[in-house]
Amino acid sequence: MRVYIATTEGPALIQRVAAEESDIPPVVCLNGTTETLPISDAYGRFVRRGSGIVAKLTGHDSYRIDLDRGIDGGSSWQLGVLLAHLLMVQGRLAGPRDPADTVIFATGEVDRDLLIRPVGHIDRKVAACRAAVDVEAAGGARCLSLVPAGDEPIDPAVTAVASLEEAAALLSIHVPGGTAAPALPSAPATKEGRFSGLRAILGLGIVLALGAGLYAQRDRISPLWQEPIPESPPQSTAAPVVESSETSDQTGIAAVTVQALLAPTGFSCPSLRFARLDLVPEEPVPLADGQVLEGQGATCKLRYRFDGSGLGETARTGDFEMVWQAGGRTVKAAGPASAEAPLILEVDWPDESDDSVVLTVSPEEGRGDILVLRHRIAR
Repeated sequence: MRVYIATTEGPALIQRVAAEESDIPPVVCLNGTTETLPISDAYGRFVRRGSGIVAKLTGHDSYRIDLDRGIDGGSSWQLGVLLAHLLMVQGRLAGPRDPADTVIFATGEVDRDLLIRPVGHIDRKVAACRAAVDVEAAGGARCLSLVPAGDEPIDPAVTAVASLEEAAALLSIHVPGGTAAPALPSAPATKEGRFSGLRAILGLGIVLALGAGLYAQRDRISPLWQEPIPESPPQSTAAPVVESSETSDQTGIAAVTVQALLAPTGFSCPSLRFARLDLVPEEPVPLADGQVLEGQGATCKLRYRFDGSGLGETARTGDFEMVWQAGGRTVKAAGPASAEAPLILEVDWPDESDDSVVLTVSPEEGRGDILVLRHRIAR
């Protein structure tokens, strides 16, 4: 099972839960780095014996968790985090690169009696997670959005739960002392024994994750840029090409290339935000005005590259600005452009989108646009 924390800014993926030595304070980190998140102190209180809940249920009192995006405060992260700890101890927590049968989107505060308290902003959180739910569901996973029963209004697409027992029963997660699932073997009596068991579970998880990563690298999806599918004969298997319309002379003045960054077969874009190396880069394609690009597979990002090719030495001096516009979004990049240090602009691409894109390149000092390119991805 994969677990996301539902926030008003979008889903935060719980990438990993790892047990630490008891004398190390519990911590929440960003994306596998050393950057700690502002909720770390509150997370520590949530874990520790006395004030917290996690240690009572798992038998261990220090962990590190990694999230793929920051969470500044509040307590609505508690339900998702607690479910992730229980799944980790039971060897059922899926990492970013692992296939998942079930994907959980959760929000809610958990009190000492394991009741789930209201946290508010449910509609905004559900809306912010909708795209990720659709992507995970399209990959074949069962998606379950859990919200506190006391929060109103409640979207009909979500499931309201009043207690941890209720949430765990929906997922067949064992809660020590509860009845959500058949009891697991008793934990060893000593802290050292408990921690050794956790290390064994983590070791098995690492082996499985490495195996999944290697398998993902074996089968890569088809190139993004391919010939349009003709009526007859069947699609060509020749080298990828791009269908393009007639273009104006301005595209000979300077060149822009576009490259797709794709998810390997069987993986979704949201599940790969942590495992950046698993994005499959396709070869850059020269971009001309009016191109129609035939898209296949899960397109996570588009990368545009401008190196000033075709410009004279005088025109190439100074910084440039590249502006990308599509579907009401605007993304900008600025800086020098040369073959050694090209100007790069990356854009997250909703896989279902077929919006027309307008890309403008101009000198920052305002000497006029060098080129304006339009393209569209057809599906």
